Amino acid sequence: LESTHLHQMDEQAGSNVLIPMQLDDDSNILMHSDYSSMLELLEEVVPKLTQAGYTCFVKPHPGATHQSVNQRSHRDCQRFASKTAGCYWLGDVSENRHYLSLLQKMDMVVTNNSSVGFEAMLLGKVVVPLGRACYTIDGLHPTLGSILEHTFDPLRYRKQLERGLNLLLLHYLVPRSRAFHMHSFAAQLERLEAINERPTSNPTRALLAHPSASLDDYALPSGRRDMPPQPQAPKARLADR
Repeated sequence: LESTHLHQMDEQAGSNVLIPMQLDDDSNILMHSDYSSMLELLEEVVPKLTQAGYTCFVKPHPGATHQSVNQRSHRDCQRFASKTAGCYWLGDVSENRHYLSLLQKMDMVVTNNSSVGFEAMLLGKVVVPLGRACYTIDGLHPTLGSILEHTFDPLRYRKQLERGLNLLLLHYLVPRSRAFHMHSFAAQLERLEAINERPTSNPTRALLAHPSASLDDYALPSGRRDMPPQPQAPKARLADR
């Protein structure tokens, strides 16, 4: 990782928060966020985090150079970060080869609903989605309030995170090789039918309580052998904070 802020990252290890920028004209902001802009999000969230002792690192969106509305938004956010103590603008972290190294140096990701949140989950990081994201699961992610009020339980989160990733990877995000496979589709319908027959009002919590362990769960339980063997999905490694 190459950045002028490496010293701050190493010095504040244990309290590093990554806030990935998003595009103000994207539907994730326009339709799936309680914030009208990324500047509004930063102005509300960053002071709370820095006052609680966290150091915030704001990463620009790589696509912000294509539209003037996003260029202006990023300039405004950069000015805000530069004048806010404990907040740093990562304008020099743009190459994809630095991306995983950056995530590894972070202890938490606070995001509106960026896909960076899901990628951080795969690395075992604490993820706080503030908007409506496709990877949010009821009861899995901490709220910003629970972080600030120290009511967040990291041990419970790690346990739930592995189950949540299994749910997302094996029930929600369908592998391309199985996307149009009729047997896989039928197997998922059978599984949903079995869940609906259980006395529960929350199917998501039922899946979290009985997570899948591998892609073999896409096969029908009747012992069919006409499906090609598939490699098992590796379990997510949960990094210690």
